[in-house]
Amino acid sequence: MPLYEPFLSSRYVAPLLAILQRQHASDLERILERAQLPAQKLQLAGEFITFQEFDRLLCAAAAELQRDDLGFELGQNISIDNHAALGVALRQCRTADQLLRLGARFSKLITNGFFFTYQRHADYGEWLIRPAAMLSQQTLYAMEELLAVSFHSDMTAMLKQAPGLEIFLSMPRPAHAERYARLRPTRFQFSANALPEVRCRLPAALLDQPLHQPAGSPPLDGVELANQDCPNQRTKQYSQWLAMMLREAEGVQPRLAELAQMLAISPRSLNRYLQAEGTSLHEMSAQIRCERAMLLLAKSDEPISQIAYRLGYASPASFFTAFRKRLQIGPREYRQRAMAETPAAQ
Repeated sequence: MPLYEPFLSSRYVAPLLAILQRQHASDLERILERAQLPAQKLQLAGEFITFQEFDRLLCAAAAELQRDDLGFELGQNISIDNHAALGVALRQCRTADQLLRLGARFSKLITNGFFFTYQRHADYGEWLIRPAAMLSQQTLYAMEELLAVSFHSDMTAMLKQAPGLEIFLSMPRPAHAERYARLRPTRFQFSANALPEVRCRLPAALLDQPLHQPAGSPPLDGVELANQDCPNQRTKQYSQWLAMMLREAEGVQPRLAELAQMLAISPRSLNRYLQAEGTSLHEMSAQIRCERAMLLLAKSDEPISQIAYRLGYASPASFFTAFRKRLQIGPREYRQRAMAETPAAQ
């Protein structure tokens, strides 16, 4: 499956504008101007914005309002009913299992910026969401929160509580984590995944339980859903997506086969795409590992052995060897120099 320029429908952005207007209507015009976005584009039905535009809007709103919980807030304001034609079809599903299968099949109608998959196991069903395009860290974390909280809200409403629901986010624990405590009994765990993703697990006992659905429109068939308008502009920036995955990886160094599987392509195809962009997994991995190591050594007091683990090295000795080979200086000496230069920089 190729990577695409990621888009969001205006129907997912309109709730953000409503949130901003409720907090301080006079700030909205300034936020939109800072984000270089016309209000009419965000409010017209059928319009789409790129993730880059969404990123500008989110960053401008967070900066102007001094808030880091806009992803959480959006998750509480977006539901199945925001999914237009797909939402109508999802409202006809009788069980969570049916709903998740249908949602995974037509997930491109939600956004092409993420891959949605569903797997049913003996003890639980797992709804897995992974980024399909390059996102800034702020937007990635906001989207993780949006998707996690929205899933919780939908499942809780349709199952009349969802005891045993667990949601695992790869992002670090946010400053507003206490808001998640109010969503019990759902359990949210942060920094729970080695690579960027959201995993939602429902106990098997809930998967076939009847859903509480309001009376809705007649069900839509697959042909009608497949023909719904969704912009899929091809992009060649596999290396940008790969860079994001490598920067967010914790305690693991992803293999080519593993990354290719996430994109539903062969390792050979992914390698060929990267070569066409003038790079390779080995080259990017070495560069990004080194950049992350330099930042962690200079900006934190974590033990070097812990940094080695976070970067996915098999041992501190392997980290020492790789770091010295690339920079001609050891990690400990680099940290000492960085600390010595900090006062002068100030």
